[in-house]
Amino acid sequence: VSDQLDEEAIRLNAELDRIKAQIAEKRERNLALQKQVSAARTQLAGGTGSESPAAAPATEAGHIDRGTALFREKKYTESLDEFLQAAKLSPSSALAANNVGFTYYKLERFEEAAPWFEKTIALDPRRAIAYANLGDADLRLGRTAEARRMYEAYLQMQPSASYASTVRKRLSELGAR
Repeated sequence: VSDQLDEEAIRLNAELDRIKAQIAEKRERNLALQKQVSAARTQLAGGTGSESPAAAPATEAGHIDRGTALFREKKYTESLDEFLQAAKLSPSSALAANNVGFTYYKLERFEEAAPWFEKTIALDPRRAIAYANLGDADLRLGRTAEARRMYEAYLQMQPSASYASTVRKRLSELGAR
């Protein structure tokens, strides 16, 4: 029985090695295909085709990473495109929705930002920053009662967060109820 088990273990290990090799092969093939798709998209868009494959990521995470990098470079319009693609690929992603909203906010497109923050809250009611973001958008839109509600909700969830002092200041500027 012991010899049979050893032979079975050897057979299973060989099969596992074969499967791992196939997986690695497929990963390499998919990476090459992603690069080709990226180059083709760049050519179609009128580019030179020499851009990196990160220019057209194929996953939600890839679009979020690319959008974040563009956002840090203050390329908000390009960043928005990446975040919108991430939200399209993963409609249930609160991170993607919040990023879309925040980028609209940075572009001073407050009417477009607010629904994305609302969607973020609907997707993840515990994402405190979305309440503060929606409060900021509401405030810029002159919706002070809504802004106050969002700020208060944020402070209930994150009373000692670094942004809490800013929210308290904005609430005090709104005055008493």
